[in-house]
Amino acid sequence: QVTFFDYDDTSLSSNFVKEKTAATAPTNYTKTYTADGTHFTFSGWDADFSSITKVTSVHPTYSESYEVKFFGYGGEQIGETQIVAKNASATEPTEFDKTIDVAEGKQSRFAKWDKAFNKITAPTSVNAVFDTYYQVTFFDYDDTSLSSNFVKEKTAATAPTNYTKTYTVDGTHFTFSGWDADFSSITKVTSVHPTYSESYEVKFFGYGGEQIGETQIVEMGSDAVPPTFSEDFPEKIETSDGIITFKEWDGSYENIEENTDITAFYDFMLGYKLVIGTDPEQSQTLNEKAFSGDAITLPDTGAYSHLEGYNAGWFHSYSGLKPDTSAPITSYTIEENGETFVLLNYFTVPMTVTSHYEGELLTDTYNVTIYRHNDYGVLIKGSETEEAVNLRSPGYDTVYGFRVKDLTFHTKDGSHLTYDEFIGSDLDVTQIETISAGDAINIVNTE
Repeated sequence: QVTFFDYDDTSLSSNFVKEKTAATAPTNYTKTYTADGTHFTFSGWDADFSSITKVTSVHPTYSESYEVKFFGYGGEQIGETQIVAKNASATEPTEFDKTIDVAEGKQSRFAKWDKAFNKITAPTSVNAVFDTYYQVTFFDYDDTSLSSNFVKEKTAATAPTNYTKTYTVDGTHFTFSGWDADFSSITKVTSVHPTYSESYEVKFFGYGGEQIGETQIVEMGSDAVPPTFSEDFPEKIETSDGIITFKEWDGSYENIEENTDITAFYDFMLGYKLVIGTDPEQSQTLNEKAFSGDAITLPDTGAYSHLEGYNAGWFHSYSGLKPDTSAPITSYTIEENGETFVLLNYFTVPMTVTSHYEGELLTDTYNVTIYRHNDYGVLIKGSETEEAVNLRSPGYDTVYGFRVKDLTFHTKDGSHLTYDEFIGSDLDVTQIETISAGDAINIVNTE
């Protein structure tokens, strides 16, 4: 008995066949059928029935083909479903949208398929993979577009080379220094503008308004270089009023932040004197110069410690008059020509003052400072307390007379003079005109 079955194991025919003779195959078998995307095509029988020698069951065999579908952006199928034989290759579609405008400045572009389809062994869905691209636009300094391209997400854009390297507006010089946005890994729609370092024109002008040298181009925040003295920029200029000397620039050339014109300021120099020493043979006069309004620093008195009786301080003398001994000074602002500064030696001695008022005797003791200088004689001044300066007796408004005892004067020649008493009034500041050993002295009211 020989039985033929269909693909689903239903019997197609069953006959007894003489031994060693051939059975006859039925023709009503299923030629093709499909199951879950797999296509089956009849290809033969699974047993030889050309010479029957035993009870035989014969089943059909089928070759397999598979459905292959391609899908594009948004899951839409591309073209028709392909039926591909097992282990054969599907055909890649070409007619589909490879670039999709998703939003302003944003695109999705076809990159690849999500799986291979060159050896199909099962029903297959092949999906297009899209990369995201963003528009990157480069602008020039004046906001004109230099380039605009779509760049794959997380990759670098390429900067153009045709940007403006330098330009000038109203004397301000701009030099390209970079770009204002990072474009090394693009993740959004991007606009990129150039950045520029600023430099400014700095001009120096001399006497009479003539420009000195070339215009300097100075980067913002940096310093210009002032010109040095030369034939075109003399330190001293002879005018009809006398010789004027360069003093200073009328503006700063440091930390330049704008276009700057700087003009040389010339001024007359004023003479002043430094009178030094207590002895005519040792004293000296130094003639110095400074501009009006300049603050001078007087020499360190330690430089003159070798002078006799040294205990020095500088005092200002108004145009050669008696020095102001109210306080030593170390600096002074020159205001007029011919100002003088004298170096005075000084020391302090006690002075007893006896006051008479309406028959009553009052006694006070004060410290008196004595100054010496060969050009100015000997000066006497009370200490800086109010009572000492005014020599007022406690409790009284007016001193009618006083008596000084035990007062020693140090003279120019080194001798000491002691005066038992003298009578005067208001010893705020007095000057001894002449001194000789054994001579009487006259006290002159400084007022």
